[in-house]
Amino acid sequence: MDFEKKYLLAIESTGRICSVALFSIANFELISEYSIYVGNKHDRFLAELCYRILTDNNLKVVDLSAVAVSIGPGSFTGLRIGSAIAKGLCFDDTEDSGENCKSEKTENNIEKNHSIKLIAVPTLRALSYRVCVFLRTKNNLFANADYKILSIIPSHNDLVYEQLFDLQNNNLTEISFSKIDDIKNKYAKNELLFLSTNQKIEIDLGIYLSDFSQITGATVGRLAIQMYQNNEFTEPDKLVPLYIQDFIPKQPNGC
Repeated sequence: MDFEKKYLLAIESTGRICSVALFSIANFELISEYSIYVGNKHDRFLAELCYRILTDNNLKVVDLSAVAVSIGPGSFTGLRIGSAIAKGLCFDDTEDSGENCKSEKTENNIEKNHSIKLIAVPTLRALSYRVCVFLRTKNNLFANADYKILSIIPSHNDLVYEQLFDLQNNNLTEISFSKIDDIKNKYAKNELLFLSTNQKIEIDLGIYLSDFSQITGATVGRLAIQMYQNNEFTEPDKLVPLYIQDFIPKQPNGC
């Protein structure tokens, strides 16, 4: 791994919150986080937040060692915007130009540059990871319990994305797109710590972790740091968001 460049930029755009965070690779600590909590403003602000968090810390894109992006599941529009910006930041055209470390300005005032690693962070796993880290710092508060962590991302109506993890953040199930009532039946016999992004889901299955139910750039970045250490990288041209379900456009009234 290249430790000459010392920074990781994390992007979250899968839900209502538009957020970026900057981490130090040297000590794996959070430096800055910029978030907009007014819903669904990613197309207007995400690129600008990336540019602003770097310039405010006297950095350029070429100073980044990695870019991490939350890959879903979540909002189709948010996933497309986040993945497009992440790929653009990591884009490498050195093979075509034959020049090293060349950069140029894009229309969003973000520099295109080379040799930046891309980390594709599963959103449900990022939510669970934050809980696991917290429990480890609390002297294994639930070490002797049979608790599992249920991460939930609301979709629409009574449908949600969900996945179950153990206290070491290992996934116990695949991601599923389910009705809330089906989740109640599915996990009725489990002792659960459960959380959902940005809003509470009415489900009486265990302990609802409201303080952990909001995902931002820092949430994505903390799991990305672990993935960085484990060399879990994705080629930019192979990045595919976790859509899970097919996109169904809203029908106009009367159709």
